[in-house]
Amino acid sequence: MKILQVAAKRVGIAVSILSIQAFWLLGTDAFAQQASQVLVTDGKTNPVNVHSTVNISVTPYQVEQSIADLSTCAPQCVLRYAEVPKGQRLVITHVSAQLSPTIPVVILEGGNGTLFVTKPYKAARHLSAQTTFYYEAGQTPSARMYVPDTSDDTIGHTSLVVTLIGHLIPLQ
Repeated sequence: MKILQVAAKRVGIAVSILSIQAFWLLGTDAFAQQASQVLVTDGKTNPVNVHSTVNISVTPYQVEQSIADLSTCAPQCVLRYAEVPKGQRLVITHVSAQLSPTIPVVILEGGNGTLFVTKPYKAARHLSAQTTFYYEAGQTPSARMYVPDTSDDTIGHTSLVVTLIGHLIPLQ
């Protein structure tokens, strides 16, 4: 029985080595298929033709807004970002934030809905989350946080920093 186990293990290793050599000799592009055209819409209007990840002319987007002292904006702190340019769609793919431990959620607004992005656990002072949220041309992204009582000096003088990361896609 032990001989069969050793033989099976050696066959598995040989197959793995042959597979790696085949990929190396043929190149990984030999196995890639031609990307087909995909139509992406927001369910209402403004279709975006996505031809492939190589040809699309997306513009990376990463913008940070901050408030030095949350006691200056309590009970609601709102960070506003620049309006989405004409002929573009903003796709937010990641949100990161430095927050007071008393703020449980960052609320993205200004798009065609509202997105609640929560912290990993209640006492966390940070947030880092993958997401997908859309803003159309002319819409102004914003991040809202509800701030509890700021009379406690240890909580009341915390800075807020929210970074939105994604890309701008041209509308066709």
